[in-house]
Amino acid sequence: MDVYASPGKQISTKRAAVSVCVFEFRAETFGSARSDSLHLDPETLWLEQVEAKEVRKVKVEEVLDELFSRGGQCLQDDLIKAMGDKLGAKERSTRDAIYEARDKELIEAGYKGQKRVWILKQKDVGK
Repeated sequence: MDVYASPGKQISTKRAAVSVCVFEFRAETFGSARSDSLHLDPETLWLEQVEAKEVRKVKVEEVLDELFSRGGQCLQDDLIKAMGDKLGAKERSTRDAIYEARDKELIEAGYKGQKRVWILKQKDVGK
């Protein structure tokens, strides 16, 4: 009798006073091969420990510099994409820096249609 566990749940059966756990792993990613860090051979099942990449935190000054280089205003989506392309930063880190700059009243939000535009509050922008 095999008992399977979905991710995050552990189920075991008793056979001759020995606990047996059977896990079923499913790679459900679209169009990508299985990860090299997960080996599914039941005789030698093991997980490889992989070091996490360093997270790049965006600084407020970098957001201000990017806005300045774009003439003092930029659509939020374009700003996030530019910071990701230049610095390899994640979207969340860029948003945090943008909101920190807003909280410090260095930039303000405007709207172009339904899209948010961030605008530098300095008067000498683009000169």
